[in-house]
Amino acid sequence: MERTIRAELPLQPPPLPGRCPGCFAREEHCFCEAVSSLPSQNSTEHWVSLVIHARELNRTSNTGRWVHRCLPRSDVFVFGGKNVTPDWNRLLRSDHQPLLLFPGAARTLSHQDIEGAPLQLIVPDGNWRQAAKMTRWLATHWEIPKVSLPPGAISTFQIRKDRHHEGGLATIEAIAHAFRVLGEPDVSSHLWTLFRQLVQSTLAARGLQDRFAESTSPAIFG
Repeated sequence: MERTIRAELPLQPPPLPGRCPGCFAREEHCFCEAVSSLPSQNSTEHWVSLVIHARELNRTSNTGRWVHRCLPRSDVFVFGGKNVTPDWNRLLRSDHQPLLLFPGAARTLSHQDIEGAPLQLIVPDGNWRQAAKMTRWLATHWEIPKVSLPPGAISTFQIRKDRHHEGGLATIEAIAHAFRVLGEPDVSSHLWTLFRQLVQSTLAARGLQDRFAESTSPAIFG
């Protein structure tokens, strides 16, 4: 199934000297081999809609774009861009039940949520302040049930400095956790493998290999 991009803005930074045009890492730390689409035998019926803040599009540390590249059943809406107006009328999928994933929601995502139609996970992608703003905006336009992940997940995103809030996982971490909760460990593991490679390559490029948590694994998601 083809991916669907709902915006004309680029989902990658402009080319930079010495960087791989595929994964945007320094050429000597390229991790393109890890950026692969989910194998068809591990496909999921659930859908992921990423609402990415426009300021995230040119950040090499953004992880939402990698979710979109890995999951065929996903699409992207860009929030806050001056030169693009996404077709928000197409946000909700009629054949899926939508859930807005954001920390702090009173309701916790659980395996029971998959009883009925497949899920559409709508995930704001930005720093903490941007994600909160997008969540409020979405809530004023649609009555989408908000859910949070079960407590206990610990972020291992040592690249960004805005992960200090409780529950402040990187986007790809949160979605990997969500699929694990929904009983789809193959999808979760696929995203988690890519995330570890992204973090490892980026830290290596910065000379910070010692900060890479070798002991980290999806087991932290319980």
